[in-house]
Amino acid sequence: MNLNKFQPLETWLKENERSKSWLARKINVSPSLMNLMIAGKRTMSEYHKSNICYVTEMPADELFPQ
Repeated sequence: MNLNKFQPLETWLKENERSKSWLARKINVSPSLMNLMIAGKRTMSEYHKSNICYVTEMPADELFPQ
């Protein structure tokens, strides 16, 4: 498992002074689910990835590199 799978997303949040809770509200999920997804303990669906890309205005290949 890649421990830095969501590092670009976490970097974006830090650079833009946004929290995981803020992002959770924007994509309509609970803060606890957002934390679990970023920690890799829950699967982040393509739907959630798409919503995150919309909110952050970042392309998926930059936020979620394979």
